[in-house]
Amino acid sequence: MWGARSRPYSSLCFISSHLIFIWADAYFYNPVTVQKANFPLSYPMTAKSFMEKHGLLDREEYLKKLKENEGAVDLVSYPLTEIEFNRRSENLNVLIVSINNLRSDMLTAQNMPVSYGFALNNLNFTNHYSSSNDDFGVFGLMYGLPSSYASSIKAQGTDPLFMSILRDQGYSFKLYSGDNFADDLYRDTIFRNYPMVDLTVAAEGETVPTVVSDNAAIERWQKDIQSGKGQPWFSYIELTTVDNFDAYQPKGSDYLPNSSLSQPTLRLRRQPIASLPRYCKLLQIKV
Repeated sequence: MWGARSRPYSSLCFISSHLIFIWADAYFYNPVTVQKANFPLSYPMTAKSFMEKHGLLDREEYLKKLKENEGAVDLVSYPLTEIEFNRRSENLNVLIVSINNLRSDMLTAQNMPVSYGFALNNLNFTNHYSSSNDDFGVFGLMYGLPSSYASSIKAQGTDPLFMSILRDQGYSFKLYSGDNFADDLYRDTIFRNYPMVDLTVAAEGETVPTVVSDNAAIERWQKDIQSGKGQPWFSYIELTTVDNFDAYQPKGSDYLPNSSLSQPTLRLRRQPIASLPRYCKLLQIKV
């Protein structure tokens, strides 16, 4: 009985919330529109075309306000306070390798022998959790924020604090991806102000562009590091083969049958994800 009585009030609140957001969106009233970031499952309505059609919105005035508010959106206070840190006497090079869709329990001596050995001889953080199971996990890694803030960060065009500090320290940036950063999250948000290497464009000294792949990304990174100018660098390499592992066709001795399994299964032996430490050792670089 109480449910039947409360239904009209619930409907009134629902309709009112959408009408208020429609008005706020059309007239750039930020105290209302910024609340969208706090309710990730909420999808409030917008109706600028409808309002213009019925004479409720002046298009010229709207475009003028849009231009005035461009780049002035402040949805997230990031960071909340100034970051303080002690500078090193020597700036170290930084390499981040992101392997899409790789489960943490695959880092074993059997599945990834080279990377597993690399982890044993270096710091291995086993109590860290991703902010998402898709590409938004990289957003959490770079910004230190939950993925629900991604749309707000995109709107106000804020760089990751980590990368901003490196830029201020004089670092050069080289960013690579096995699928050429197919996800718009990189171009629109995370790396929007940083140089992403286009693997479809031939590298210096080459005549034919390389095929976009994980191997191509690693090889281009290797060449660029070797031809660097000596300044400290930050590199990000996104490896995507694991995303389409079922469709991946092994070549030569890259894979060996695993006879201990009942179904025909291929065991990873020489994948790019196991080769990066070897590249670093050959180049004698600090990462």
